[in-house]
Amino acid sequence: MESKGRILVVDDDLAFANLICRALENEGYVAALASDGLTALEMLRTFRPDLVCLDMYLPEISGWDFLKKYAVFLEPHVPIIAVSAANVDRASLNGVSEFLQKPFDIVLLLNTVDRLLKH
Repeated sequence: MESKGRILVVDDDLAFANLICRALENEGYVAALASDGLTALEMLRTFRPDLVCLDMYLPEISGWDFLKKYAVFLEPHVPIIAVSAANVDRASLNGVSEFLQKPFDIVLLLNTVDRLLKH
C-alpha cells in the first residue's frame, strides 16, 4: 500500500514523539523523528517530508529558529504544525499552518494532518 505522505516529527520528548510517529504510521503515513532542530534541518534534505510537526521548545535551536532557517530553504515549503505545552504568541509563528497546544488529543493531530495534506 502506498503511504499517505511523509511526516517529520521534531520533538525532544522522545516518548511523546514516538507515540505521534506510531499513530501516524498506523494511519498510513511514513514518519521520521528528529529530537532537535538542527537534526530536523539536516533531515529536510534527505527525508523530504510532506509535513512537519514541530515542537517549539527544542535543544540546539528552538522551533522559532528552525522556522527562520526553513524560510530561506529553496525547496517548496511544506505545511508545519507547531506544538507546545506553553502558551505561545501565535503571531510569532511565521510559516506555521496550525498550532496545537500540548497536551492534545491524537485524533485532533491526525485530523489536522489529513486536512493539511488533503486526505
